[in-house]
Amino acid sequence: MFCILLFGLVSFINSWNRWHQYQAHPYQRTDFVVTKVYYQAHRGGPDVYASGTVEGNKEWMSLRPYLNYVPRSHEELEAGVAPGTVIPVYFFPDMKGRTRIQVLSGPPPAEASRRAAMSTLNSSLIGLGVAAGVIFLLVLLRRSCYADSGPAFQQANTGQGSLN
Repeated sequence: MFCILLFGLVSFINSWNRWHQYQAHPYQRTDFVVTKVYYQAHRGGPDVYASGTVEGNKEWMSLRPYLNYVPRSHEELEAGVAPGTVIPVYFFPDMKGRTRIQVLSGPPPAEASRRAAMSTLNSSLIGLGVAAGVIFLLVLLRRSCYADSGPAFQQANTGQGSLN
């Protein structure tokens, strides 16, 4: 139950924060045209991103959501996302950094994150209910397997005392 609470809470809070990060911001669907890709190796996995243009402005974009694989080198990344590649995106003009460009892969980020948060909440509550039910059944099973032997034990002790 502790693991369900811990991981459910972390997943819910991540989705909740992303939902509210994008919720009130205007966006538009547009195209990101890649001019150059970048690969930075890190211990937890590479950071892959690109510079390019959106609506005539120079922008930066994380390529992790766009790629279906994790490239192992800069050359492999360039082979997968060549300069001139057009990526459909959601563009949030009033935000800063790489968060202003999100890959268009379904509903807008705010809606997708809201759905993920509610799904996590529902799944966690169901998981907690099932775990509580299993624990309750195990407690009932334990009680039925061990009969109360208090009176029989007391009779055995009193019987030995009269023999002396």
